[in-house]
Amino acid sequence: MTEEPITTANRDRLLAGRIAALMRAGTAAVCFLLLAGVLLTGLGHATAGNAVLTLGFGLLILIPLTMLVVMIQHFAQSAQKGFVLLTALVIALIGTGAVCGTLL
Repeated sequence: MTEEPITTANRDRLLAGRIAALMRAGTAAVCFLLLAGVLLTGLGHATAGNAVLTLGFGLLILIPLTMLVVMIQHFAQSAQKGFVLLTALVIALIGTGAVCGTLL
């Protein structure tokens, strides 16, 4: 079998597939953690339930950030400097907001 040449369209399709898989797996994990946290809290294990809920919400916040990291890697490999810079700026803004949020 011959391999398909690596073109921009093929790379973009691979990126879309990676992002879709990341979002699907992340959303499933978040749903599981939130449901487990609610069940634990409802069954009288409030401390464990709150810890699992916090983990679930933390993962919910990290999914889009992970998507940005996957995208910046793709843009760097594709030598799209403008998109690398823009994506890095978005990641920096998210980081700045997180730092400011923890200090307030």
